[in-house]
Amino acid sequence: MERAALPCAALGARREAHTGLSRISLLASGAELALAAATDQAWRANKVDAPLRRQPLALLYWGGALGLGIVLPLVLHLITFFRKRESRTLAVLAASATIAGGLAQRAVIVLAGNESATRPEDYFRFTQAPKDEL
Repeated sequence: MERAALPCAALGARREAHTGLSRISLLASGAELALAAATDQAWRANKVDAPLRRQPLALLYWGGALGLGIVLPLVLHLITFFRKRESRTLAVLAASATIAGGLAQRAVIVLAGNESATRPEDYFRFTQAPKDEL
């Protein structure tokens, strides 16, 4: 959604198109925040979140992927929604933050995966059936 907002803002699209994209982006940002929280909770429950709790990945994950990529765009969309007036600047900031946060998220996934590969206990804990199922 955010990627579509950038051309709309840059090209001066009609107000209706911009308003519709802004509302969809607000809903998508809220859903992404809920899914990120659920994913983080699942990682904690399975005890495979250790790489995300250590620096430098903790800052990249919490500040980049979640803060910059999810929370900041959500706040900007909420500001736009409650002002009831479209802002090209806020739309571009939200879209840019979403793209930068997505890049941070991809980097975290790859780097955390590389780090967890050096921790075989994470792999075995995640792939073994619970003891009550044996």
